[in-house]
Amino acid sequence: MGSWLRRYQHDGQRATALVCLPHAGGTAAMFSPWHALLPADVELVGVQYPGRQDRMAEPCAENLPDVADRVAAELGELGDRPIALFGHSVGSAIAYEIAARLERDTDLTVTHLFVSGRKAPHRHHGEPDHRLADADLVAVVRRFGGDVETLDVPSLWPVILPPLRADLRMADRYRPTRVTALRTPITAFGGERDHVCAPPDLETWRDATAAGFDVEVFRGGHHYLTEDATPVVSAIVRRLRPGAAGPPRGPAVPARPPTALEQEITVLWRKSLDVREVGADDDFFELGGNSLIGMRIIDQVRESYGVELSVRAFYLARTPAGVAELIEKEKVSS
Repeated sequence: MGSWLRRYQHDGQRATALVCLPHAGGTAAMFSPWHALLPADVELVGVQYPGRQDRMAEPCAENLPDVADRVAAELGELGDRPIALFGHSVGSAIAYEIAARLERDTDLTVTHLFVSGRKAPHRHHGEPDHRLADADLVAVVRRFGGDVETLDVPSLWPVILPPLRADLRMADRYRPTRVTALRTPITAFGGERDHVCAPPDLETWRDATAAGFDVEVFRGGHHYLTEDATPVVSAIVRRLRPGAAGPPRGPAVPARPPTALEQEITVLWRKSLDVREVGADDDFFELGGNSLIGMRIIDQVRESYGVELSVRAFYLARTPAGVAELIEKEKVSS
């Protein structure tokens, strides 16, 4: 699998791939809670933009159509299966461009395009917020809502703001004057209190499809989908599998026995992430981790083991097993 796609465990059956694209500054991990809510015949696939988390060593994307080209190319690796696309905010524009490429250039079947929290591309005119000073940009993001707790720590801004600013700059450069109507049906989602894209603005997507079009509005603001994921996922499943939710998910594949150090790290993660279970190979971001929680874990590792982990090293390690390996290597070298 290429570097853009993050796949979640499924039972191996020929599932519809629900490919989800986050907002500006967002990550594939924002969709991880959806995995448990989806039926077994729908596989969750998150898109990870460069310049953040496990891709923070890579330069951020500069051109939105190029991003669509790269993701569309990697989707061919999913095999001959139906594909549905979901994009939130800036991710909506990228999802539309991916759908257009899959229709035009491949034999893959795009069953549905879900767009969220954004006007259609030909009605959205620029993203000037990327030019703001750091403090002003943070103030704007706070008004959007969502996960803003990490913004309370200015020392994290050098990690959080560069990919956000780059994504907004990329979106600002993307200004099509018209859209090509897709053969794929489109559903536009939004929050009833979204001041970024008010519910009436969702109607602008009607021009982007020659197939069916509908709108559904949920309680909440711009990031309504993180406030309560259950009705959003239910609305998606109703459109993907009318009348058939699919069989329940099977049990997870048993993991290898963890080492003593890995067990200690999993306990630390379980407390920091406030989750019931953590395995040695569980991904930090898929468990709902963010920059603030990561910094707390890094501090605890330093206090407990005398090892100083960089944010980059922690993000690339991703799992308790990976962090345990870093600790062991540091102890040997010292």
